[in-house]
Amino acid sequence: LLSGEPEFFALLRGLVETQNALRLLLTVDTEPTLLDKPEYSGFFARSSIMELPPLSLNEAQEMTRQYGIEPASRGLEKLYRLTAGHPYLTRLFLYEAAMREEPLETIREADIFASHLRSLRRQVDDERHPLGPALATALRGDTLTNEEYGRLYSLGLICEREGQIEPRCPLYAEF
Repeated sequence: LLSGEPEFFALLRGLVETQNALRLLLTVDTEPTLLDKPEYSGFFARSSIMELPPLSLNEAQEMTRQYGIEPASRGLEKLYRLTAGHPYLTRLFLYEAAMREEPLETIREADIFASHLRSLRRQVDDERHPLGPALATALRGDTLTNEEYGRLYSLGLICEREGQIEPRCPLYAEF
């Protein structure tokens, strides 16, 4: 558990249980069920889970405008190809570009995504439940067990398109 995590979810659970008119929006990068621990169950039992689909190029352009960045840049097209419209990765990159006040074309993706990719790498290389072999199997197009598929999908690394399992975005394929 992260420091303060149980207290945070206890606070959310208390708010949800006592404030009928209150609506909370909690976003997580991949699979919210990874957070569903017994100490959080009161909160998640009253929650609706919505999965965000990938952003369309038009939605990514609109998000770019909202960050005050020129949406017609080649950098946005490159970002979109790399992330396949992944909402979190797109937002992360645009936020960093806006904070740096730099054009998208001048920012190195490695600088922005390094921390996120390291976090995924730690989970894939977990000594107790390594996923490296399963990820390699998926990238070769071979069949995964249901457990392997579920774990890789929950991390957001893979998806199913037209009956084929593939990396969720080109950034993850390179990873």
